[in-house]
Amino acid sequence: LDGLALQTGLYVCLFATCGHVYDSSQPFWYRMDNVMDFWEDVMNVGPDELVCKLEQWACRQGKSKLSHMHTGVVAKKKIQINFINFEVAIKEKYSINLCDWPEGVPFQSPHAITSAEHLWTLCDALKAGTCQWAYMSRQQHLEYQD
Repeated sequence: LDGLALQTGLYVCLFATCGHVYDSSQPFWYRMDNVMDFWEDVMNVGPDELVCKLEQWACRQGKSKLSHMHTGVVAKKKIQINFINFEVAIKEKYSINLCDWPEGVPFQSPHAITSAEHLWTLCDALKAGTCQWAYMSRQQHLEYQD
């Protein structure tokens, strides 16, 4: 492929990334000849930054399993998680708590998290069960309301 530009005049660059937060493949890019000069000189973005942004975009396109992991706890009621007003909309109303959200990860919808590192941290915590949805006991709910 490296000689393609010389032989045919074609310039090719390839950016590849995962399309879901659970994919373990690493993003990468490949270039022929000096085609990356276009991205850096004309578009003012380096290939590493571009593939990182592509990964974030791709992971936000599909439906994330993270947003559906609450269904086991609230299977009887069809509700959407209101991260912005979580304390009132979820804890008070449904007596459901999200325990042990990972430290350093902003408490917001997984679709709104723009850092791949934060998404992986949250994903790992949910998979391991260290971060989980749980019903609050009557006593916990009363204590919370006070």
